[in-house]
Amino acid sequence: MKPPEFDGSRTDPMVALECVKAVEVINDYLRFEDKDRVSYAIFILTKTTRIWWDATKVSVNVSALKWQEFKDLFYDKYFPRDVRSQKVKEFLELKQGNMSMQEYILKFEEGCQFSPYLASNGIEKGEHFLRGVRAEIKKGVRMSKAASYKEIVEKSRMAEQDEKEIERERQLKSQDFSTKDQGSGWEGKSKFRGKGKEEHRPKAPMPLPAYDQPVCPKCGKMHTGECLVGSNRCFRCGGVGQVIRNCPIKGEKGKDRVQGRIFSMAKESTNPDSFVIRR
Repeated sequence: MKPPEFDGSRTDPMVALECVKAVEVINDYLRFEDKDRVSYAIFILTKTTRIWWDATKVSVNVSALKWQEFKDLFYDKYFPRDVRSQKVKEFLELKQGNMSMQEYILKFEEGCQFSPYLASNGIEKGEHFLRGVRAEIKKGVRMSKAASYKEIVEKSRMAEQDEKEIERERQLKSQDFSTKDQGSGWEGKSKFRGKGKEEHRPKAPMPLPAYDQPVCPKCGKMHTGECLVGSNRCFRCGGVGQVIRNCPIKGEKGKDRVQGRIFSMAKESTNPDSFVIRR
C-alpha cells in the first residue's frame, strides 16, 4: 500500500497528522486488528522518529499497546496538545469571509478532525457550518429549511451561485444604463448648461476711459495717480533730471509709449507736455 514515511524533519504538525491518517486508512481497508495496527505503523518511522520510538518503547508494553495509546504518544511528540488546542479554536471561529464556498467547505472539513463531537453530530455540524457562511448566503439556506449537514452544504453551494448570477445581472444593467446615459446627450446638455452659467458670471470692472478720468487740480488735465508736471521727474521711471524720451528703462514691446490723452483746447491754453497731442 506504500504508506508515507515520517522522519520528523518537517516541523509542520499537520504532516505528522496526515501520516497517521494515511496509516489509518490502510488499516481500515485491510481490517487490521487493533493489536496489529501499532506493529505495522512502526514501519513508517524513519531517522529521528525511529530514534524517538526506540527510546519510548522501553517504557511501555509494546505487545499490549493499543492503537489509540500509540497515537497519544506520537501526537504528544509531533503534534503537541497546544497545537491541537489552537486548531480547535481556529475551527470553532472559522468564517467564510472572502473564501469561495468550495474553499470554505475544505477548510471546514479539515477542522472537523479536531472537534470529534461536531464531526459526529450531523445537526450540530450543519449548524456550525452555517454560522460561518456569509450573511447573503446564510439567508437563502435558512429559508430552504435544510436540516442535515449534507443538505446545508448543497444549499449553500446553490445560494452562492444565485448570488453570483444576481451580481452579474446587476453589473450588466449598470453597463446598459451607462451606455444609454451617454447616448442621450445628457453629458452635452450638462456642459452646455455649465458654459451658459459661466458666460453670465459678472466680469471684472474695466478701467475708466480717458474722458471719464478726474481733472488734476495741479496741471488741469484728466489723469489718475501722482501728477509729475513741474517735478523734473521722468514720467516712465520717476527718475529726476530726465525726460521720458531719454529714459534708460525701455518698456516691453508695445508698451514703450504711454497711452496718449487727446484734448481740444485753444492754442494759448496748451502746455509743452509730451503726453499731450496738440491739434
